[in-house]
Amino acid sequence: MRYSITITSSLLIFSVLPVTAQSGDAQKEPDSILWLEAQGDSTDTREYALDLSLAVGAKDTLNLRVASSSIPSGTETINAMQYVAGWKTRRLAPFIVDLSYEYWGNSNELEIQTGHAGVFWEGTLRSLGVNLDYRTITFTSRPIGMLQLHVDTDDLAYGPELRYFNNPWDWRLYALQYSYSKDPTRFNTARATRILGGRINSLTNSLNDWLAGTELNYQFSAVRTGVRYQHAVSAVNQLTTDVYSVVVNFDLPHNLSLELEAGTTIPENSSDINFAVIALGFNF
Repeated sequence: MRYSITITSSLLIFSVLPVTAQSGDAQKEPDSILWLEAQGDSTDTREYALDLSLAVGAKDTLNLRVASSSIPSGTETINAMQYVAGWKTRRLAPFIVDLSYEYWGNSNELEIQTGHAGVFWEGTLRSLGVNLDYRTITFTSRPIGMLQLHVDTDDLAYGPELRYFNNPWDWRLYALQYSYSKDPTRFNTARATRILGGRINSLTNSLNDWLAGTELNYQFSAVRTGVRYQHAVSAVNQLTTDVYSVVVNFDLPHNLSLELEAGTTIPENSSDINFAVIALGFNF
């Protein structure tokens, strides 16, 4: 299994949503795998990550991630660290419980902390469940004289997830609705732009009203292919963003795996952004 989080400069919509790639057999015991990942896009965003998915017995999986990213935002660049710790268990079968905590950002510019909980009922060919995320977001303004302002908000996201797995096919459909403690449209003002500077771009792209997505995978003998799509609506200005990508995973000798992903992010009223991800995994 792989616990992956994708971040592009135009959207942070994947940053709180765990995506678990499986072989299509829902009852298969988990494998342990270590991933090294690099990704970038046409806006010069770069990210490098280390992921560990560690099987603890036959029913539990510990997921850890450390990543470093550099994201251009207007005339500025946000340098961020990401830390994720997650636990997934099948001890309550046929129910699966998925818990995680994520920190993304840095204390001088932008910090996002997310607690995630997912509960799923899993049958022979399908699973149905719900995802729940609680997120706090803190922005630090560019210097105003000798002062810097802190602007914060928090949100609660919830939504269903459906999966269908029948070798060699695997299909996933999900959605999230967001509810905010403070009105997100207050960031869509000239004053907010003056205070936050280029950070306002990241803010607009990370506060969603709702999002929905799907992915479809097919497992060949030693190659797994898939297509992904996600649609998001900004809670700040109601502009939409669509993300399309193609993923190919190769089983290599010596318990190695190679995953390649290429796609395009299409923001409304903005230029398209092309991105690519390469990851090398070691199963043990």
